[in-house]
Amino acid sequence: MNMSIRYFGNAFNKQKISNLMKTSSLAVASLFLFGCESSSSDTDENGYLKFYNASLNAPEVRIMLTKDDESSSYGTVEYGESTSLHTIASGTYNMELEWQEGNDDYNSIYEQDILITDDDVDLVVLTGDFDSPQILTFEYIDEDTELYDETDEDDFSLRVINVHKDSAGIDLYMSAEDETFNEAAFIGSVYYGDISANHYKEVEEYKIYITETGSSEVVFETNEINFSNNQNYVISVRQETGPSQSPYAIDILVGDATLSYSDKNSGAELRVYNGLVQHQLLPEFVDSVDVEIYGVEQQELISDLARGSMSETYSLPSSDYSLDIYPAGVDVAFAENHFVSLDSNDDKSAFVYLNEVTEENDDGEDETSVYVNTLIVPNSDRISLYDHQITVINLVQDEEFSSIKTYFVRSNETVESADYSLTSTRANPSTITLPNNTYDVSLIVNVDDSDLLIDFQTVTLEAEDGDFFMLIEKDSSTNSGYSAKFIAQKDQASED
Repeated sequence: MNMSIRYFGNAFNKQKISNLMKTSSLAVASLFLFGCESSSSDTDENGYLKFYNASLNAPEVRIMLTKDDESSSYGTVEYGESTSLHTIASGTYNMELEWQEGNDDYNSIYEQDILITDDDVDLVVLTGDFDSPQILTFEYIDEDTELYDETDEDDFSLRVINVHKDSAGIDLYMSAEDETFNEAAFIGSVYYGDISANHYKEVEEYKIYITETGSSEVVFETNEINFSNNQNYVISVRQETGPSQSPYAIDILVGDATLSYSDKNSGAELRVYNGLVQHQLLPEFVDSVDVEIYGVEQQELISDLARGSMSETYSLPSSDYSLDIYPAGVDVAFAENHFVSLDSNDDKSAFVYLNEVTEENDDGEDETSVYVNTLIVPNSDRISLYDHQITVINLVQDEEFSSIKTYFVRSNETVESADYSLTSTRANPSTITLPNNTYDVSLIVNVDDSDLLIDFQTVTLEAEDGDFFMLIEKDSSTNSGYSAKFIAQKDQASED
């Protein structure tokens, strides 16, 4: 950023793979993998469509279908998310994938006809590098109402796809919730771009394990996952973007939901930001703080963290922690036992700030107190080259206004016509997604029915910048008394 187990044998799986050039007219090479075709007589003349974004560095992408000159959007999703399962009248449609460059400006990355057939699910997957992505279409029969075994107990159907572009191949196993890998059942070997055979499993809780193909070393393991419905489940093996030591994460696509899981043995990461301001009721605070992080397995000390600074990233075991905050070099804390819970693969920032409260005491007089508060915010794990999430953290406390409007104005816009803006209130994070561009950033408040500009700066967002926090704070060095600054949500050490 520049600042200026049973195999399913009576239906078919069909896989279509397209190497994508960035043109709207595209020659498509298709590979079909067949089992035995269904002879079902159920012809309700409807099929199903789900779109899944598995391109690691993709922005949000939407899927459009057009037939008879009528176009409809069937959802917009970012990496690791899928749309709802849509019921579509059977027939041939023009399918287009697009990403949004402006409020009404979409760029098409793929266009091709798709055939929706009776009772079948078409799972359309965007994968690979977004600069030269692949489109995979997996087709299988929807059998939600037919998943019962010979003992009339509920089953679910299970398929596995591998969309980890750097994977040489994986083996996937499942065990009962009270078992280990030693008792796990082998589900199948799946290579990049492939889908496994279908399996039936009893509705139950299971743990999932991944090894490299042919290996017995577990490189990914989940906690118990409740497969509670007799539905079609698709397990997608993709790249991990969080602090996990495992290269793998999984998404489970079922019905309208996308459920994401990281390796249960993953650690977590935490940073701390010093957003305190000097106050006459807190004379011991001058500029810097010391922060002690207490956990069952690990403790850390952040020393001399200056006001307006973010600490380095601390790698910690997944656990619950408390924060004690001291004026730098002082033995007595002015905030203790501030709670932070870090699950596996969590990446969070703790913002320390001052809160002033005025209340009427028993004598009917106003009494002012100050408290040191912490705001815990998840850090983004996105890796998008074309857009960036800006999470606004407003730490301003002012009697004259309660909210701040932030406008991101491009070269052909004014504040009045800007497509991108948001309103933030104190200690309530607000997020906006901005395409790569140069923006004039104006912060405006309303005081006594007049709009006042309290900060202005120009920022440029480029492909490799990542996502940012925008901190709004009191600043005695500016004419307005306020300023904003941008801080990367992942520091360089974390990204390396």
